[in-house]
Amino acid sequence: MPACRLHPIMAVLLLTTVPAQAVVVDSGPVAIPVTADANGIHLNLVDGSTLPAGSDLHIVADAGGRLSFAAGAAAAVLVRDGAVASLDESLAVAPAASYASSGILAPGRLLAGGVHHIGLRFVDEAGGATRYGYVQLRTTAPLGYPATLLRYAYETAGAAITVPGESRLFSDTFQTFTADSCEPAAVAEQAGKAVNPGSTVLIPAGDCEWQDEQVTFAPGVSVRGAGRGRTILRRKLAMPDWTNALLHLRCDGGRAGGVADLTLIGNAIEADLDNGIWLDGRCLDFTVRDVRASGFSNAGIQVRGHDPRGVIYRSELLSNFRCAGGCYGYGVVVYSDADPEGPPMPPLALGSADAVFIEDSYFADNRHAVASNHGSRYVFRHNTVLTTARTRGTGMIDAHGAGNTGEHGSRSYEIYANYLGVDTRVMQTADGIVIRGGDGVVFDNVMPWMPYELRLRNEVCSGTYPLHDQPREVHLWNNRFTPRPDIYGPTGAVWVDAACVPYIVENRDYYRFPRPGYLPYAYPHPLR
Repeated sequence: MPACRLHPIMAVLLLTTVPAQAVVVDSGPVAIPVTADANGIHLNLVDGSTLPAGSDLHIVADAGGRLSFAAGAAAAVLVRDGAVASLDESLAVAPAASYASSGILAPGRLLAGGVHHIGLRFVDEAGGATRYGYVQLRTTAPLGYPATLLRYAYETAGAAITVPGESRLFSDTFQTFTADSCEPAAVAEQAGKAVNPGSTVLIPAGDCEWQDEQVTFAPGVSVRGAGRGRTILRRKLAMPDWTNALLHLRCDGGRAGGVADLTLIGNAIEADLDNGIWLDGRCLDFTVRDVRASGFSNAGIQVRGHDPRGVIYRSELLSNFRCAGGCYGYGVVVYSDADPEGPPMPPLALGSADAVFIEDSYFADNRHAVASNHGSRYVFRHNTVLTTARTRGTGMIDAHGAGNTGEHGSRSYEIYANYLGVDTRVMQTADGIVIRGGDGVVFDNVMPWMPYELRLRNEVCSGTYPLHDQPREVHLWNNRFTPRPDIYGPTGAVWVDAACVPYIVENRDYYRFPRPGYLPYAYPHPLR
């Protein structure tokens, strides 16, 4: 899929004066080559432009042909000991850091080759405010070239931004079992040995075809690769239903492990329902980090079971979509097991740890970035979501409702501090946040090409109010979008589907102001 470029906000509507959450805008993978000459490459972090006018960073070759840097007129590059700093992982680009803005800046240890993060302070020309961001760059010793711009990101509220880094999640595991290769038989052999909760199965670097294999791990066991893009597991054969995944982590008795440092690639077959990762059962305090999952027809990451709880972060979910024999394809699926005949709906507990948290991740070209149902509770925050021409009408962020009184829909959602964008080469509007059931909060999201703040409906809008599991306590505020009164009415803020207008009423079922007493759960999530 061609890299999507981000663009400035065309129109902004502030609904209240409540201080906004920080929103990180992430370009996603871009792979832009840097020429080894004085022209090099320019970059504007806000609109993605690589033209000289308005650029924040200029990467060039100095007089000796070495990689060097120049800051834009209203920008500065983070430096250490007089040279451009290759930032340590998990280091913040913050106001207190040292910056330089004039002349050709020395590249420091970036000449050694590898992947580096470069910190930037710049002025957002759209509003004139100072912002902080970073650029990810791959360089080659000894002069720095060939060089490739891999990614860039910035924070929209003037706060510091943290460069992604490794987690210590696996540093104190009970036992470690290392597979001989990334082939499924080698991984399955070690999975059979890792029976104690807290153990980790390590999958070495490699690119392996798993055919129709699924490896299942005992409760509490974690899986780790050699790095995203280094350990690659592929699926080419069609799979019969959603109970198939490359990695199947059981969570019997609430014991949950984690997954990290892997790339998973689905078969991209329109007629099946394959998954990358399946967290199965009462998964409590699970973690998924630094995972890339693409091309799966059901979900990149599937969480199913009784009232799951955990965090997915710093991951990429790309092109998980199918529309043959029914439309599916989600970055993350969160399904609980509430049932009118069995487990009850959980209580509304907004702002608590009792949810699946999805944060600091990148989503592009999925049917929904997140989908939920059957009493599920999720928090979706500080993510970048991009839609494309084929996925534009499906709702970028979703909460499913009950199709009938014999099942339960989503219980709750907390959706905030996200950036929702579109591929502006082919379209100017798209479906953004679509709520079809359950209750929650939606605030501080930046979505410049969304023509409404929130779309509200119920799965079935007929019968006596209140309908089964319909939205009844929805609060939304401080979301920035581009109104289209010619399509969605005089305000464009909330679109209630026509059949649902008698059932979903402002100041009875939804409210355009902060939820009284609500406080978001700690960010970053403590499990990180």
